[in-house]
Amino acid sequence: MPAAKHLVLGALVIVAAGLSACRDDALERDYISEKGVYEGPADTPLTAEQQRELEQRALRQKF
Repeated sequence: MPAAKHLVLGALVIVAAGLSACRDDALERDYISEKGVYEGPADTPLTAEQQRELEQRALRQKF
């Protein structure tokens, strides 16, 4: 049954790697967010050229 031992050893290695992937500083940080409020960085406004390109792409996607 050497194959079974290798399978168990491989599973243990994968589990250990997965558990060690959690950073301590991320676990200690409090995460509080207000429901429905985006708290990320503000979007940069689109230029007129970018807006035109998006409108053209949207027109090509209409059925």
